[in-house]
Amino acid sequence: MDNSITIHIKKDDGSSVSIVATPQIMDDGGGMVPNGVYGLTSKSLLNIGELAFHLEDKHRWEYCGDILSDDEIEQIVLAIQKVIA
Repeated sequence: MDNSITIHIKKDDGSSVSIVATPQIMDDGGGMVPNGVYGLTSKSLLNIGELAFHLEDKHRWEYCGDILSDDEIEQIVLAIQKVIA
């Protein structure tokens, strides 16, 4: 099952890009569950990093990558938080 989220963000230069956030899963002994990490890809930017949410506090996160600006990643964070809330 594909639980990917497509997010349309506005880049700093004013252009738009679609980002696909794909949740990574792990086996918790009782089945496969999301682990709070999302792989970020785009057709135009390819692999653009990962976004990891703390499992206990979805408002704490860390971006691992160097392609997106703070504003661009914040747009992605807000979109994912709406889905996982």
